[in-house]
Amino acid sequence: MEFCQANWYFNKTDFLSHSPSRYDGISVVDEKKLRSKGIKYIVQVCVSIKLPQIVIATASVYFHRFFMRKSFREFHPYDVGGACVLLAVKVEEPKPRRTLGDVSSACARIARRDKSLDDKKEIEMWIDTLKHLEPLIAAILCFDLQVDHPYLPLLKYTKELKGYSKEVLRDLASAAWAIINHSHRTPICLFYQPTTIASAAVFIASKVGDVSLNDDATKGTVWWNVMQSNIYETTKCVDDIFDMYTTTCPKLVRKKASTIISSFVLY
Repeated sequence: MEFCQANWYFNKTDFLSHSPSRYDGISVVDEKKLRSKGIKYIVQVCVSIKLPQIVIATASVYFHRFFMRKSFREFHPYDVGGACVLLAVKVEEPKPRRTLGDVSSACARIARRDKSLDDKKEIEMWIDTLKHLEPLIAAILCFDLQVDHPYLPLLKYTKELKGYSKEVLRDLASAAWAIINHSHRTPICLFYQPTTIASAAVFIASKVGDVSLNDDATKGTVWWNVMQSNIYETTKCVDDIFDMYTTTCPKLVRKKASTIISSFVLY
């Protein structure tokens, strides 16, 4: 698998057959579970010390990119997840930022599932781990640490959808925002541009919220053109997001997801 410093997008074959973890004998299913486990840990660490959503999103992207260059056989998802949080804090959080000690303490508490943990030895261990891994991850990522997220195109283009009240557009954007947050558990940031992910999230949100998007060019600009996205790429992205919902969510959610998927017709 070839890597390019300026290109962090991969085709599905790279992930399914040629990821470092695959060469180490880890199955696609197991790698997806490990990625989801790592992102869940990142979210819990960030929430526990009240870090903003942008830190969660950026740390998640770092995590997914890192494991396209390194194997889960070599690195534990919690160790990498914690270091990705520390790195994202330095890139995204305005001053005064959380410190190495803050992040290390949060990592220890979440890893041990003990919110009141005050074990200095364990926290020192996490400090050493993060101090070692943070520069390594930055180097593996070629110090390419600025990340474009789907949130900005989501907010920009939903405002340009015509024929809806401000309340409907607000609710649509809010639901799509939540879907983007959930999607961090999957590696879709490796396969699709931010605008495509935003477009897929808007489509799913419209179905959940029973909002009819214009798909008839004779009645005006079709919704995916308003979103500046390619309909075929958006379709694939929707499928990938639903793969997460249909494999990890309760039966009722899976049934609803299947209904929405069946309604997505290519144009």
